[in-house]
Amino acid sequence: MAAIVFALGLIVLSATAAPAETKMQACSLLTAAEVGDALGMPARQTKETDVEVSSGPYKGERMGGCMWGVGDDGMASLNMIRAGKSGRDAVNAMLDKSAGALKAQGWTEERKEFTNAICSFATPPSGEASLPISTGCIGAANGMAVSIGTMGRKPVPIEKVKPLLDKALSRVK
Repeated sequence: MAAIVFALGLIVLSATAAPAETKMQACSLLTAAEVGDALGMPARQTKETDVEVSSGPYKGERMGGCMWGVGDDGMASLNMIRAGKSGRDAVNAMLDKSAGALKAQGWTEERKEFTNAICSFATPPSGEASLPISTGCIGAANGMAVSIGTMGRKPVPIEKVKPLLDKALSRVK
């Protein structure tokens, strides 16, 4: 669920972006070994995506993604899209709205703001063992918004996800 929040945050950031014509190549920003080392469990690269947003105000914009299987039953993902001018306030407002909806269902959220990113750790309501624990961070570099998220039964602290975002942002060209 929280990973959806970060993907939507990327869309908010792209509100004023011009359409891109080239593939995003999101998987070039991190390797499976780097993801596994940072999270402290084996990571297997599973899929790279590059899609054109087909409707709404971001129609025609390209969004790239990369997903890894992590540990026994978890996953990590990286998404990127051209950053717009909406900025941190718009992302925080969107995160507040999404977090409010989750909190109404019994979820808890811990959010941390950094100079270059916003991160969130979301835990499902007690008694909902089938729902994944989610951690995610979003930031921007060189005109691109990037999010890194994890989902699974094993909690992954923000302090393990944020360095992955920093590494990915340092590689955005």
